[in-house]
Amino acid sequence: MGRSLFTLGHGCRPAASLFLVGAPRGRGFENFPLDETGDLRT
Repeated sequence: MGRSLFTLGHGCRPAASLFLVGAPRGRGFENFPLDETGDLRT
């Protein structure tokens, strides 16, 4: 079912990518909920 979520939610793919990139920076967890709303406040 996990694969279906990725294929159906194209908008989730770039958001997940930004989360993975931001995670090592230490701001990934803070920006993750903001990515869902489309507001990236760095």
